This record gives sequence, C-alpha cells and structure tokens, in this order.
Amino acid sequence: MQFMMLIHTDQERWNQLDPRQQEQHTQHHRNLAQELIQQGTWVDGGRLHSPASGASVRLDNGRVIRVDGPYAETKELVGGYYIVECADLDEACALAARIPTAAFGTIEVRPLM
Repeated sequence: MQFMMLIHTDQERWNQLDPRQQEQHTQHHRNLAQELIQQGTWVDGGRLHSPASGASVRLDNGRVIRVDGPYAETKELVGGYYIVECADLDEACALAARIPTAAFGTIEVRPLM
C-alpha cells in the first residue's frame, strides 16, 4: 500500500532553530529519504515553500474565492510530504515516527486510494 505522510511543521519552533540546527534537520530528512530509496520504500516526497507563497481556492455558488496564504489558523502548517510503500498502517506509522519533524510537529499518515 502507498501512504502519504503530510509533514505538519510548527513554524515558530522551526524559526527558533539556529541555521546549523536547521541544516542538521534538513540533512536528517535527506538521509532518511536516501535510506528509504535504497530499501525500495520511497515513492516520492518534497518540501513545500512557505504558506505565504501559496493560496487556497474554493467555489461559492460558482464564484471562485481565492485567499492568498497563509490561510490556516493553526501553529502547524504542511511543510512537506513523503509518499512511501508500506505493508500496512502500523508499518507506515513506525516509519513516520522516524521523520525528524515528528519531534516538533505532526506527521499525518494516510493511505492513498
């Protein structure tokens, strides 16, 4: 089964890290991705630009409503994603716990349809 892991980051906590700590964190992501590639578990993944660079779109009675970001009223914002191949949700959750952002954010794990 394929699972998407949405990486919700506490931006405030991220901004409190000094540049060296941010680079170590990013390198941890790279190392984990490389390991998953070698295991054949990795499908795709990436880092997202800040919410301020995006927008949310919805329709209201056929009228397009666009709100430029940031648009979420929350501390944690989606900062990236992994798509992985795992046997089941338990295996995917165990892998999600290894994502470094789990230490100061939330990893949402959902099976792809």
